Amino acid sequence: KKCIADVSNVLPQLQLKLQPQRSVTRHSNITIYRCVRCQNTKNNEHRLRQYIPHAVIAGVQKGGTTALRAALSQAANINIGRGEAHVLHNISHQNKDRVNDSTINIDQCKIWEAYEEFFGNKTESGKTMKRGKRVTSALIDKTPSYLFFGYVTPNQLMCAVPRNMLKIIIILRDPTDRAYSHYQMRKRWGQGGTFEAEIQKSFNTLEESGLFHSQTYSEQLQAWERYSPDSIGITRREAFFYSYISRGLYLLQLQKWIDALSPYVGGTDELFSNHLLILDNDSMKNNTQKIMNQVMDFIGLPQFKLKKQEPGKKQVYESMNNSTRDMLQDFYRPYNAALHEFLIEYGIEIGFAKKAWEESQLTKAKE
Repeated sequence: KKCIADVSNVLPQLQLKLQPQRSVTRHSNITIYRCVRCQNTKNNEHRLRQYIPHAVIAGVQKGGTTALRAALSQAANINIGRGEAHVLHNISHQNKDRVNDSTINIDQCKIWEAYEEFFGNKTESGKTMKRGKRVTSALIDKTPSYLFFGYVTPNQLMCAVPRNMLKIIIILRDPTDRAYSHYQMRKRWGQGGTFEAEIQKSFNTLEESGLFHSQTYSEQLQAWERYSPDSIGITRREAFFYSYISRGLYLLQLQKWIDALSPYVGGTDELFSNHLLILDNDSMKNNTQKIMNQVMDFIGLPQFKLKKQEPGKKQVYESMNNSTRDMLQDFYRPYNAALHEFLIEYGIEIGFAKKAWEESQLTKAKE
């Protein structure tokens, strides 16, 4: 099977600092994540089960999840908490719960208790739930960086959430715009240099993984594994600070989730039909009510009419350099085109991905 995307024609533009591929020592080619079922007392287990999220907004960072959260928070029967949950990120299984070189235990009770802590103490005004009280709202975990952590995170969800309740929502945004928004967020925090210097670091980190020179699909996934922030390859610090580019490689991230979740729910068709909802950021902005109806249907809750909201504080910053934008669009085009080809098989059309595919077809026709 061919690789997801061939970017060989774009590589000269990236000015990569070519380095020998890092030697990555992994515990095993396959890590087994073992769910340790909750052995708490019957009453405690019943209480904790109330805090299992009804849906998880898993991505993407700077993709429009804050707008989705604001819309969902208007529903009287939804509790989405304050800010981002990061419940699964805050529970580390990589070292503490490693059984041996190839097995990691995932503690079901620990995850449920963490959700109880989050939803019991950080809920929205008027929807606060005291510990021990009956939960009457649908709970939603909004943590848009989950998608990027495609090894342990889906396994944590499969351990914590029953198959029939598993609902994952992902919003995709043009990766060029996502990268620049990501950079501006860090710039507001007083971090980083110029956008061009920062994305150069991101490209170099990906180059080190061998991603750009993979010849087959499996080689590309292996390179992504070397890069992935929750594998044993690139460090979490590198993955977080130099991830402007990699977080926009959506198909590579989705593939790890699909590989993990499809057997759990009964196949890829079942996953896309009932457990995974992928949305277009542009559609969310232009047809908010329609998209919200789709979200509520997916979660299994009644639709509601959105109230007109006061526009939030819009971040104002300089436009991206045109040559930088062109280079990023060229780089992402084959990845976005491959994303379109994959998602359209499941009836999902994402605007920027379709555009990239159409541009790629025109280029092929001229050759």
